[in-house]
Amino acid sequence: MSTLLRYAKAYAERLRHSPYAFADDLLAEAHGIRLGNEPALFVLAHVVKDLTHRQGLREIVNAPPGYASAMTVGVLIAYRLGHRPKSAIEVITAGADPMDDHFGQTHDLLAADSFGLIFRTRLGAASRATHTLRTTLGGQVTFRTLRQAQAGPPVDLMIFERPQADGDMSKAARDVDFALYQNACRRLKPNGSTLLVTHRMHEDDISGRLIAGGEHCVWYLPLIAEQRLEYRLSGSHGITRVPGDVLGAATWSPEQIGRLKRVQSPEAFAAQYQQAPLPADDGPE
Repeated sequence: MSTLLRYAKAYAERLRHSPYAFADDLLAEAHGIRLGNEPALFVLAHVVKDLTHRQGLREIVNAPPGYASAMTVGVLIAYRLGHRPKSAIEVITAGADPMDDHFGQTHDLLAADSFGLIFRTRLGAASRATHTLRTTLGGQVTFRTLRQAQAGPPVDLMIFERPQADGDMSKAARDVDFALYQNACRRLKPNGSTLLVTHRMHEDDISGRLIAGGEHCVWYLPLIAEQRLEYRLSGSHGITRVPGDVLGAATWSPEQIGRLKRVQSPEAFAAQYQQAPLPADDGPE
């Protein structure tokens, strides 16, 4: 075997077993994005690995708007379909058009040359009319809104990415959104898993209700660490964020954070960026 072929096999093997390396390689090829070497990205890579290789999980990632999307939607879908090629996956959002953010990005990752070199499955049919991507070995991912997800075939993995729209956070609206979430989850296969990826909006939003139930693994990723945060990953391995650590520090300079705080209300900044919604006074319902 030539040295070049051995190197290629070793590299492919590394990407198969490391979600972080896999994400770094595919995002660079498909979108020109290189991952930074920050602790929170290894937390997200751990979530990707768990939801690929384990069953029956209930996971929540609370992070600032847009921070976790690339890793927990496109990368997770590609990594899972590579390892479990017959998976049926559904991505559920609040938006009127569920393809706006994710269909094209996920399509590009599955069509990337690196994906085809690492795994046996390939991107097959893609239909914007049905918001569906299929793979050559029987896998499928569908993009739907929370209301559209009330009916459909059973699925192995549901990724709820910002399923609640910013805006109306009245108790009536929260009750409706939570009922829709619960009803969509009834379509999971017996050992199916769910992932909720969203920023906080209210102490009684979908995240808040699920956290209060105590049955979900919660990954809390505030923009600015206000205290020492320790994330237990596999075995004895863990990640620590020290007070003052900023997610995406290369993107969020102190000046930008200062401007953000001036534009956002204290309540909005605490909820959406710090994942710590302040107690709300809903008043009479």
